[in-house]
Amino acid sequence: MPELKMNNQANDKMIETLANDYSSFMKVDLPSQTKKVHETVDEMMVRLEEFESIVGMVQNLRAECTYEHLIRFRSVNPQLMELCRRIDALEHVVARASIDLTNLEAAVDNAEAELGANTTVSDRLRGIFSPLSFFRSKTPENSTAFGGPSTASPKRSDNTIDLPPIFRTKDAFKSPQ
Repeated sequence: MPELKMNNQANDKMIETLANDYSSFMKVDLPSQTKKVHETVDEMMVRLEEFESIVGMVQNLRAECTYEHLIRFRSVNPQLMELCRRIDALEHVVARASIDLTNLEAAVDNAEAELGANTTVSDRLRGIFSPLSFFRSKTPENSTAFGGPSTASPKRSDNTIDLPPIFRTKDAFKSPQ
C-alpha cells in the first residue's frame, strides 16, 4: 500500500499543480481590467454634463432674446398698424387717381368735341401753320376752318362746364387724433 499512498500523493500534487496552473486563467482582476471602461464612462459623463450646461445656456439666451423681441414687437405694433393703414390708404389713392384720370380724359375729350377742337395731330399742325384759319367764320352747320363738316357734337348753349369730382389726398391720409 505504500505504493498506493505514494501514487495518491503524486496524484494530489499533480492535481494541485494543475489546479494552480488553470486557476491563473480563472483569476479575474476586475478593478484593473475595468479601469479603462470606468475612465471612459467618467469622461463621457463629464462631456454630457458640459453639453447639458451649454444647451441650458442656449435655451436661456433664446428665451431672453425671444422675450426682448416680443416686447419690442408689442411696442412697435401701433406704428406697424399705422403703416399698414397708410399703405391701404395709398392703394386707395392710386386707385382713385386712376379712376379720376380716366374720367378727366373723357371730360377733356368731350370738351374738345364740344369746342370743335382739332382732335388729330395732323389737324392740330394744320391749325398751327395756318393762322388765318382763326379769322374765318364758321357756318351754322359746324364746318371746320378747312371747309369740311365738323365731327364735333353741337355746342352747349349754357356755356357751363361740368367739373369732375375732385379728390384730395388729405381725405385719405387723415392724421390720427
